[in-house]
Amino acid sequence: MAKTLDTQESVTLSYDLSYIKLALLFYQNTQYPQAIQFLKKGLKIEPNNPSIHSELGKNYEALGDKKTAGEYFKKISFKKL
Repeated sequence: MAKTLDTQESVTLSYDLSYIKLALLFYQNTQYPQAIQFLKKGLKIEPNNPSIHSELGKNYEALGDKKTAGEYFKKISFKKL
């Protein structure tokens, strides 16, 4: 049975996804600082979201900041299947 979201969860999920979508648009246009700005807003809403950590890593890597990129990539945890 599918889990239904209450209103608060739905709004939070919507904001989270909106920030990620905006960040992806900025990333595609090589506007990495702007992408990072929106991803960090999404991270405040959902601090354990691996997609946000991954995207932050990609953006910092694109800026040449390998150290910060690595810090975000390390926060992604992979579960065994």
